[in-house]
Parts: sequence; C-alpha cells; structure tokens
Amino acid sequence: MVKRKPIPVMLKKKNHNSKSNKNNIRRRIAATATPSPDNDKMIPPTSPPASPSLNVDIADVASPPGGQKQKKSRRRLKPEELFLLESVFACNATPDSFTKIKLAQILAMSPQQVSNWFQNKRSRVRREMKESKLQQQTQHNSNEN
Repeated sequence: MVKRKPIPVMLKKKNHNSKSNKNNIRRRIAATATPSPDNDKMIPPTSPPASPSLNVDIADVASPPGGQKQKKSRRRLKPEELFLLESVFACNATPDSFTKIKLAQILAMSPQQVSNWFQNKRSRVRREMKESKLQQQTQHNSNEN
C-alpha cells in the first residue's frame, strides 16, 4: 500500500494583526532585497522578480500615479453617423442583433457601443416624453385657474 502525502489546506484564517502583517512584508522584501555596495543596508527590489512564465512589464499593468485609472477618450459621432443611427431608430427603436452588427461594421464601432447608443436613445426619448407630459399638465392646470 502506497502512503500518500497529506494535501495542504489552503483555507487558513487570515491574521488581521497589523504588526505581524508588517513583519511578513518586511521578511518578503528582505528575501528579495540586495545589499547596497556602499553600506550594509538592504535595498528593496524596484520590481518583482521575473517569473519565467510571465513576461509582462510592470509598467504595462501599473495604474497611473494617484491610483486613478486612465479614461478612454470618448468617441464623438459624426453628423452622418448620427443621422444613420437616428434613421434606423425612427424605423425600429429596438433593432435585432444582426442589424446592430451591421451598423457596427458600417460605423466602425463595436456592437456593444451600438447597443448602448440605442439603449441611451430609448431612455432619452422616454425622459423627454415624461417631461413634455409634465409640461402639458402644468400648462393645462394654469389655464384652468
């Protein structure tokens, strides 16, 4: 009979003691740090040690200073593109996926962007309808008084 090694349990409780967490971090840094040439102090590495299976530069995935994500620039639609979308919307406010894909190809957009445009447009139309009804009611009420 072959004796099997026990499988390590990965579900350990986290130690929320801040001192031990700081000590663990210091130990990890010390393990990868290199001594400086002019004195005996250890210099922490500027980047993590390279993994043989992961060839990604830390600058490629690091967020900009301040922890803020960089926003994509919003693509503004040209008048002719807007006219095309508006004319399709006038015929059908909820186009099928095939129509959205065709529009995306014509407009050099993703199908998701086209879907979002239609969703936003339907929302705008509903909001404008509510506002116009409310305005009509207030005018009607003011005319009665």
